[in-house]
Amino acid sequence: SDLYLGTPGIAQSGSAFEGCTKLSSVTFLGNKLECLGTKTFAGCTALKSITIPESVIMIANECFKASGIVSVDIPESVTVLGNATSGGVFENCVDLETVTGGEGLTLIGKCVFSGCTKLKTIVLGEKVATIGESAFEASGLEEVTIRSVAVYGKRAFAECANLAKVTMPDETKDLSGEGVFYHCKSLKSFTIPTNVNSLGGHTFEGSGLTSIVIPRNAIAVSAYAFADCADLETVTIENGITTIGMQAFANCVKVKSIYLPASIIKVEDDS
Repeated sequence: SDLYLGTPGIAQSGSAFEGCTKLSSVTFLGNKLECLGTKTFAGCTALKSITIPESVIMIANECFKASGIVSVDIPESVTVLGNATSGGVFENCVDLETVTGGEGLTLIGKCVFSGCTKLKTIVLGEKVATIGESAFEASGLEEVTIRSVAVYGKRAFAECANLAKVTMPDETKDLSGEGVFYHCKSLKSFTIPTNVNSLGGHTFEGSGLTSIVIPRNAIAVSAYAFADCADLETVTIENGITTIGMQAFANCVKVKSIYLPASIIKVEDDS
């Protein structure tokens, strides 16, 4: 079925077309629409593509959740996908393969691309300031390029089993979100930016890392940060690190030795 929408107002009502499983085409008329509402096209499994008007500045929570979207171009006008506490804009869109645009995005909310198992690569724009909790969790990502200095929410890329390459600016300072790369089994190497001043607990737990350099500015290696990294062999801790957290390297069976610099003042239990 086809749908033609006039846009006399600035917002599309939430759940307006939720569950319309035969809806395959949407055409927006006019250029005043600023917000696509909560669950507007959620569950529209026949909807494979959509052209988002360039007037839209916000796409609300679960707008396209579990829809049939295969590709989407996010216009530069859009600054927000969902919010920090409940996003899920494209959550469980299992056919979503391609995401382009997004140069105006500042916030990628919670679970926005979680469960998008066919999404292989993504390039995030230079304005992204926040990548929310579980934003890409359990997605099919193999490579991600982050061009902005962002703050990462809890489990932002957790359980991305195929994620092998992550690029982020050296100016990045905050990796304090718990479990950001938790169980990323294909992540064999990662360069922690030299300016990072905080590593959250469980950051790389159960990942595929084989070697890691922990830069001096990180100050502390948080609890379980590298626990269960079964392939980790080489660990370099730069002078300036003061604390090794509880079970930070627990079950890293291939690590034979670690040199602790003079700056270390505390090694917690079972680290």
